[in-house]
Amino acid sequence: MANSVPLDDLIDRAIKGVKDIQSKNEDELKAWLKGKPLTPPNIPVRGGMCLTTDDGLQALHDFGRRWRDEESSRRDRIEADDAARLAVKVFGDMIDGVVLKDLPPNTEAKSAFKDLLQANLDALSHELEFSFPCRLFDDDQVQPFEVGPVRFRKREVWIDDVASRASPTPLSWVTPVKSFWSGQGPAPVGSDLTAKAVTEEFISNWVAAVSVSGRTLRSAQSVAELAVRTAIDTLGLPLHTPLARNLRGPGDEVRARLKRSFVQMKGRDITYSSSLDLPRLAQRPGDYAAFVADTAPLRSAAGKTITTILEATPSASTPMLQQRWVEALHWFGEARREIVPRIALVKYGIVLDVLAEGKRTKGILSLCCALFDMSESDSATSTGLTLKALIKKIYEEGRSQIAHGGNLFLRADIPIACEDADFVAAAALERYLRFVDVYSGPDDYSNFLKDIPALRTRIT
Repeated sequence: MANSVPLDDLIDRAIKGVKDIQSKNEDELKAWLKGKPLTPPNIPVRGGMCLTTDDGLQALHDFGRRWRDEESSRRDRIEADDAARLAVKVFGDMIDGVVLKDLPPNTEAKSAFKDLLQANLDALSHELEFSFPCRLFDDDQVQPFEVGPVRFRKREVWIDDVASRASPTPLSWVTPVKSFWSGQGPAPVGSDLTAKAVTEEFISNWVAAVSVSGRTLRSAQSVAELAVRTAIDTLGLPLHTPLARNLRGPGDEVRARLKRSFVQMKGRDITYSSSLDLPRLAQRPGDYAAFVADTAPLRSAAGKTITTILEATPSASTPMLQQRWVEALHWFGEARREIVPRIALVKYGIVLDVLAEGKRTKGILSLCCALFDMSESDSATSTGLTLKALIKKIYEEGRSQIAHGGNLFLRADIPIACEDADFVAAAALERYLRFVDVYSGPDDYSNFLKDIPALRTRIT
């Protein structure tokens, strides 16, 4: 197996790859290049490239990925492909020789390579603040709020925060954008690219901002999007699905969209119908301000899980239990955004399976009995369906049979209404989070499940 190859052997292969090419005479090199693509395998160096063999380059890629996987903190800070590319870059720096001049003369090359990889990763990692346009509450009484480290701000407040963070560097684009947003000035012209980009993207009144430290840019971007997505799906947990779908963030469409469908009868003109996707949440003034206030305990507990996924080395005592909840919530949000009911049902089943540590129907049922303080024979729906029967319909007839191909579902009746599956999944997520928030035992699912009954008196 590839992972059984020692890292030092991979470095030896990388060195051999370069030496094999360097040992070729001019005719041998021309013959070798004929069988290669336009850009042959190479290692970037100052002023050009150093040719190597396919095996030598592959060894460097493998080394980078293996080195990344050695420590969980590295896995959180850098993506696998980025680690592979970083290994190639560092090897090229060593070929140049410049990076070695500050090392002791007796430093062993293989040890230096590993040290330089870590130094490069540290140099790439900075505190970065990401901002995402969001569509949230159309209620002027809703004040800025947080879901842990994710900060939701009105865009007028956000832009002032951006200018403050940039200080003492002045931002020339801020004034024309603020003027445009307030209706006192024209849209920024194309020559001011940042102002134009901001006004085109931040069309809603809300912005989510989150800071990420200790990661490369791509890794930080990915975890920032996950953090904001988790925060928005947390806000949607207490809401019915149609309302929750109007909460929009990274990857969602925040603009109003008009959809048309066309149909024609023989001998008639074509006709069409229209529907407008207008994401907005508006009730009586103050209603959503009260909603945000009421969700403070939920947002606090969810914020702790978001902090766990942002930290390179989690400081929480139960990071695995918290990350399990984040994973399950991800699938819950995907289920709610899914337009095909049967596929949504598959995803609701995944939510429950993830929460129950992949223990399928029996495990899901044990978890739900503990979370809801119910027995499996208790009635769980208005039609009298027992909890056991309900879980079987969601997981076995829905998730498993559909996803594994047991049922051809496109034209078949759905085994259970998505509304029922949504209610169970939302309730399980909310209860799981509340129990994890007060749990102080080992970071182990079995121990957590066993302790749930004793924790019941500690949640309100």
